[in-house]
Amino acid sequence: MEFSTQILTSNRKLQGKEKAYECWEIRPRHLKEFQGTDLVCLVCYVTLPLDYHFFYGAYHQNLDSFKMLKFDQIVYSYCFIYAGNKEIGLEILDDLCLLNALVYD
Repeated sequence: MEFSTQILTSNRKLQGKEKAYECWEIRPRHLKEFQGTDLVCLVCYVTLPLDYHFFYGAYHQNLDSFKMLKFDQIVYSYCFIYAGNKEIGLEILDDLCLLNALVYD
């Protein structure tokens, strides 16, 4: 994935029921600079003591369509998992949904 002109390595790991997934966690102020395709996009808020609660999860082939979304809830961070294609993206969401109760787009 790219952040402006730099290639990013993943900075977070999310545990699903069957697998763990490397992902990029981006704060809202940096979302405009983040670029990528074929991503599972997750949005979360946080409660103390640093418990992540995902309230949106969907596969997006184009990150521009994700960036146009507006959320009523305060966003703590965005997590992006590279999927490669929609079928794999939906499998990742299914695996994560079993633990995190994500909503499909």
